[in-house]
Amino acid sequence: MWRYEIKYAVLDSDLVYFENWLEGQPHFRRSYPRRIVNSIYYDTPDFTTAIDNISGIADRAKYRLRWYGLEETPASRFEIKVKKGRLGRKVSADLPLRASEFESMTSTDRDRLLVEEESLRGELPSADPLQSVLLVKYTRDYYERGREIRVTIDRDLSFGDLASGLADGKQRPSTLAINVIEFKFAPDDKDLAAEVMFDLPFYPVRNSKYMLGLSRLGRSVYI
Repeated sequence: MWRYEIKYAVLDSDLVYFENWLEGQPHFRRSYPRRIVNSIYYDTPDFTTAIDNISGIADRAKYRLRWYGLEETPASRFEIKVKKGRLGRKVSADLPLRASEFESMTSTDRDRLLVEEESLRGELPSADPLQSVLLVKYTRDYYERGREIRVTIDRDLSFGDLASGLADGKQRPSTLAINVIEFKFAPDDKDLAAEVMFDLPFYPVRNSKYMLGLSRLGRSVYI
């Protein structure tokens, strides 16, 4: 399903304001317990995904392996986020592997496994193999307004450099006190979402945790 994803990058002091604002909204409720999100981002050897993002290419994709909690779960999920202009959608497949098992595969075997997943066909790069580049961890809170609007709050971001060849990545806490707030809603709910967000004293921004991580690790320039 295509949806809008409106993001705000705020400092800790502004996050306190937002959380108070959210508590005052009568129709929002916490929809899921707070949890740790872990993502390994993949790119081609030429960093096509990163270049497309920096260049502002309207139609692009992002590739990641995701699992939850402090420890690896018995299964992980491979996700592809597809963008067309301001709209996005996500396709995913559950893999019968721990993240470390998937990571230890050769790029050829890894790509073959992904291609065999029917839900991912047609969304993967057609030529270059994918390689692991970045490990991202953060804490996420979940809220929703009925089925119309979802809100997530991501904090405590940290990044690991997997492209350096280190097995587990070199973890570096973000030096920016940045929290990412995201509103997600379908095109049919665009007017309602605009009404809800109208009095927020923040400006929406382009924000990619993948690009932010590359920047913090000195592999790109991203503001």
